[in-house]
Parts: sequence; C-alpha cells; structure tokens
Amino acid sequence: MSAKLPIGVETMKRVPHGSFFMVSRTLCLLSIGIFILALIVGCAPSNQIKKAEATKSSAPRQAIDIPIRSDAKKATRLYQQALRSVDLIVRQHLMLESAKAFHNIGKYDKYLEIVKEIDLNHLTNNDYLEFVLFRAEIAAKEKNWLSVKALLEEARFQALEPESNVSDSFRTLKLQIDLGITLGSVSNYLQKAISIAASLPVSAAQQRFHDEIWNLLNRLPFDHLNQKVSEDVTVAGWYKLAALYREAQGDRGTQLAKFDLWRENWQNHPAFSTPPSLLRADVGLSNPPKSIAILLPFSGEYLEASQTLLNGFMTAYYKLLTETGDGPDLQIYDTSQRRLQDIYNEAVSNGAQMIIGPLRSAGVRTLIGLDKLPVPTISLNRIKTTNLSGPENLFQFGFSPLDEMDQIAQRALHLNMRRVLLIVPETGWGVRASEHFESLWSSHGGKILSTIHYPENVSDFSPILKPPLHIDLSEARGTQLRRFINSKLITRQRRRQDVDLIVMLGYPEIARQIKPTLDFLYAGDIPIYASSHVYGGLFQENLDRDLAGVEFCVMPWTIKGQLPIELQPGLGLHPALRNFYALGYDTFLASRELLGLRLTGIQTPIFGATGILTLSDGHIIRQPGWAKFDPNGVSTISPEY
Repeated sequence: MSAKLPIGVETMKRVPHGSFFMVSRTLCLLSIGIFILALIVGCAPSNQIKKAEATKSSAPRQAIDIPIRSDAKKATRLYQQALRSVDLIVRQHLMLESAKAFHNIGKYDKYLEIVKEIDLNHLTNNDYLEFVLFRAEIAAKEKNWLSVKALLEEARFQALEPESNVSDSFRTLKLQIDLGITLGSVSNYLQKAISIAASLPVSAAQQRFHDEIWNLLNRLPFDHLNQKVSEDVTVAGWYKLAALYREAQGDRGTQLAKFDLWRENWQNHPAFSTPPSLLRADVGLSNPPKSIAILLPFSGEYLEASQTLLNGFMTAYYKLLTETGDGPDLQIYDTSQRRLQDIYNEAVSNGAQMIIGPLRSAGVRTLIGLDKLPVPTISLNRIKTTNLSGPENLFQFGFSPLDEMDQIAQRALHLNMRRVLLIVPETGWGVRASEHFESLWSSHGGKILSTIHYPENVSDFSPILKPPLHIDLSEARGTQLRRFINSKLITRQRRRQDVDLIVMLGYPEIARQIKPTLDFLYAGDIPIYASSHVYGGLFQENLDRDLAGVEFCVMPWTIKGQLPIELQPGLGLHPALRNFYALGYDTFLASRELLGLRLTGIQTPIFGATGILTLSDGHIIRQPGWAKFDPNGVSTISPEY
C-alpha cells in the first residue's frame, strides 16, 4: 500500500459499503443555472386589454392573423406589406411580425433595423406586450439583464401585464424569475407564481407554472423551507413538500416516497393533481450509477486537496448508505504516477459507470481533447477553452472564480455602480478572475479605474493601495503647499472621489490586511464586494471584526441551517481546503441528481454546499449566495433570507 494515499488504499481500491474508515460517521444539519429561455414566437396576439383606446384595438383580423414562417421570403414579404400599408396600426403590427421573422432566421441586423422603425404609440396593447416580451427574451438569452430589467419596468408594460393572458403571464414571470435568479432574489416571484398557478385548472399551463415554482423552491436554503410560516395553505404546502424533498437529497426513491406521504395530507393542494415534472415517476430520469471510479492525485502538492475532497464526497456517500443501506460501488485511483488515459480506460474496463475526476487542469485538457468518453465524467476542475467544447459525456465542475465574478458584476450593475477598483492576487486564478471581470465589466459600459495585483508575501498594503486611490498625489500636493506657501501648513490627504466599488479577491488573512488599510486611506466608505475566498466558515471575532461591512459571495455550507446536515471539515484546514471538502460533497450530489436530468429537458437546480448548482453546456455552474461581515458575525443579505 502507498503511504501517500488517504485511508490506506492501494492505487485502485474498492470501497465496501460497511467500511467507514475514510470519514467520520458524524453526520450533521444541510445545505439556478440559470434557465435559458426558449423564445416563444409565431403566436398571434391574443385578447386585447379593455383599457385600450378603440383605435388601438381594432386592427383588421386578416392582418393580425397572418402566420409567421421562419424563412427569408416570408420575412421580406411581411416587411414589404408593412411599408405598403396605409393603416398605421396594421403597419406597426406587420413591422413587428417581420422583425420577429428576421430574427428567427438569424438576420439580426435587419431585425434591429426594423425594431428602430416601429412606432410604439401605434402598437395595439397586445402587440406592445409582444414587442416587449420578445425583446426581453432575446436580451435574457444574451444575458443582458440590464436590458431585461429596463424593458419589464416600462410604464405601459407594467400597466398592461396584470391583465395579460395566461401565456404572456407565464412569459413575463419566466423573465422575472431568471432576472431574480441572476440578482439572487426570488421570493417575490415565487409568491406570484404560486398565486397564478392556484387560479388555473389542471392543464399544461398549470404544469409550466408548477415547474417554475419547483425551480424557485430548490433555490431556497433548507432552514427557509423548513421554518416558513404562512397563513396561505397553498404556500405552506409547497414549502413543506420542498423541505421533505430536500431532506432526501441524492436518493430518488426516498424523495418519491416522501412525496407520496405528503400527498396523503395535502389532497386539495394544486401539486396533488399537477405535481412538478421532477416528481412524476414517469419523468424518465436516468438511473444513478451503480459503480463510480474516483480519479485523484494522492501525492505532492495535490495530496491534501485530494484527501479533503474525497472526505467530503464520502460524507455524502455514507449519509446515503446509512439512510438507505445501499450506495454505488466505489473504485479509487491514484493519478499521480500514471497516464490519465490509461487509468481512465482501466476504470471503465473494471465496470465504472461514472468517472469522478481528474483534479488537475492538465488532466481536464486531456479529456477535452478526446473525441469520445464512454461514461459520464465529472471533472473536478474547469478550464476555459476557445475552440474545444469537449466530448459529450464530460461535465466540468470545480471552483472556477469566473462564476463569482459574473455574480459580483451583475449585482454591482443592478445597483448602478460603474467605476471599479480591482484588488486581486498575483496568482493564476487571480489573473484569470480579473481578466474575466474586466472584459465583462467593459462590455456592460463599466469602467475599471485600476487593477491592483498584490504578491502573496505582501506585509504592508499601504504602498500598493495609495497610488490607485490617488493618496500619493494628495500627499505630493501637501508637500508642495508646505514648500511654497507655509512650511507649518497642516494638510490632510484625500482619496479620489470617483470610485463606486472595490472588488477584493483574497483569503481571510489577506482581506484582514486590505480592509483596515482602505479604512486608513480614507476609503472606508466605499462598498467592497469579495469572492467566497474571504470566508471559510469560521468567524473569528478578534480577527474578522475589521472586515465589517464587506459583502461577499457565500457558500451555503458556511451558514448554519442552509443544508439539511452540517458539514464539518477539519477546523485546522486552510479555508481553501475546507471548501474542497464541500466540493466533494456536492460532487456526490451532482452524480446522483444533476446528471440524471440531462436527457429529460428538466433543469431543476440542486441547492448544494458550494452554491446552487445547475447544468449548462457541459459545465456544472455554481451560484453562491450573498452575505455580509458584521462586527459580531456573518449574516446573509439576499432578500429571500
């Protein structure tokens, strides 16, 4: 046996169900994306709102009912008809339909040209709703959430939307939900969805609303589900069902059994007759693997990370085993001494139905370059590639800082912050994160005032932070005044006044130096957003009180009550390694739940230890929540909490 391997296994070792030697048996309390909208096109406008002026609600039916085909001839014909029409209302309707048709065949320039020609004042109310919804759906697909928000907040749209038909109500709600998910706020839209769905008969429309409700409930922390008190019996029933389902994460059989028990007590609830698609026994989920191979490097610089990640994985594994008496067979391989492809092929030959790993980025690049992977494979690292999407069965997972940079940017843009200072480490992940943020920020019209890269061994941040804050210029002006006016003149340094936000990346020991230095340099009133690196789940009052006011992306496992069990990585571990423990835990959940959805069209997220997990284009995307340092601890700040 290799002394470098955790738990005393050989290079390949099967883990028996009854053996608890890899992790402590202590099991304690548990912790999008984002849906991509399918564009709804080709629909004739429906019943107009009674408030409309008569001249805006009487367009000839022969014009309004023209069907749309997604081809160039039809799009051109519609546009030509619009130009020939002398009826202003019919003309605008045809312009709208031609714009949609051009967009649907990929003629985006022509689409934009026609949109600019449309006179909104002569659109019927139904056409105006369609105009806003179609444009907002395009913006959502492009992840231009500021445009989505602006469109949905148009005064005329907000006046008309409450009286729109069921189809348009769903489209509006879907846009609001996706916008809320991006900004970390879903509770208001959840209440709206439950209210609308409860008024509908059993139907396909109600099914769509129930699936959205289920999507939102799966984004709320466990304690929020479990402690929700509502006088509305329909709301209470939904929360109770979601809490029962969350308790059995990773075990499809127990989840369905809990649903059956719930139905016995909630026979008048809308979800009794129209359950969310995921709770239907015939939904077509693929079965979880019966044999899993875990490929990790158990030597050198990756040893401790591999051990910690494996321990987190085994915590979830033994939770399932304890509660059900059944779990997949495990094979553990050391990738530090042999070619990855050889180990991968050996694992498949030994019966592995799923591969977990590799951890090193070089190994992930190896898999991306392959034409085919025989079994689903969850890598434990994510890399950015420009021309390689990877084989079909590869799902990249890991602590990509880019997810959190996206989240920080969206929150800042939503709050109308535009001018930013970046403070990041001179490390590979720090450089990647800053470059990604700079590109994203600039694309949305923001301005990076300065990017400060600090070395790992920095002991004094004052010399590093003075120049970007223009404190050095202020000091120089004071020196000149004393030299040329009065040597006894007392001056006070001033920082630059055009900074809206400081984005800070770094682990706790670094952040505890940066924040006090900013306070000393007269920048204590500037909002600071940080990545999840800043907090490892242990609040140390004497050390962390200086971080008061810093808002940061937070992993659910670090906040008590957000998971059905409480994760307990070693107290002496560095925050980075403690998060690896949570990553291992989430990897097991993804292997049991997330990958099973990929063939069903259902995109229900998992509320995991590292964030809300969604599957998108071969990547498992992780969306943490938001929290804030207070003088006496850490508190969540997302509205739903």
